[in-house]
Order: sequence, then structure tokens, then C-alpha cells
Amino acid sequence: MRLTGPLSGDYLWPQMPLRWAITSTFSGPPEPDVSLAQGWRLESGCRRQSCDEKAALLWDATGKLRAAALIHFSCSAPGLLPPGERPCEVEPTLTIVSYPDDEVGSRRSLLDWAATHIEVGRVEYLQAP
Repeated sequence: MRLTGPLSGDYLWPQMPLRWAITSTFSGPPEPDVSLAQGWRLESGCRRQSCDEKAALLWDATGKLRAAALIHFSCSAPGLLPPGERPCEVEPTLTIVSYPDDEVGSRRSLLDWAATHIEVGRVEYLQAP
């Protein structure tokens, strides 16, 4: 996914590439596509067996991916933990990644999308490389 490039962080697992987090979150039931202004389209879905975690892709009228969002519970593994355990945040985080020239237009659509699903504790904005 060109949009996310090498970005990684503590998304679904510690130091997970953002593109993997987004694509794996589409493993569950898809949601209906939403048509937006100027021919843009929002595609979204949720993570299999964890539908509080969701992802959305924002496509322009030409079919180019312009932005993406991920609702997740940040998980990190500081120090040594018992096998199979990982500390994850209790409140969800919304991570939005977009190209610099699309930030204003794409943020509102993705914030509105997230607000219809869950109350997020933190919003993180990233620029596409």
C-alpha cells in the first residue's frame, strides 16, 4: 500500500506495519460503501472476531486511494510478559493517514465515519510518505 509506505507502530500488535494492520482489519464483515462528495467513496470493514477494530479506505473519483483510517487498541510489549499476553489500551485510537494535499478533505470524512462506530480516546494523524 503506497499510502502507508514503511509506517509502523503499536497497532494490533507491537511494531506492526500500518498496511498490515489496515488489511488484516478488513478480514471480517465488510460494511456498505458510502458515496461522498465529488465522487469519492468510503470503503470499510471490521476485524474478524473483533469488530470494535475497524478500517476505512477513502478513494477518489478516479479510483486512487487518498486516505485510510484504523480504529484500534494500541498494543505494546514493554519488558517481558507471560507467553500469549500483551498489554493493550482500554480506549480505542483512531489513526488517520493521508497525503498532505488531501488532509483537510479526508480527515472530516474519516472522523465522521469513526464517530458512527465508537468513541475514540485518541486521534493520531500521519502523513503518507
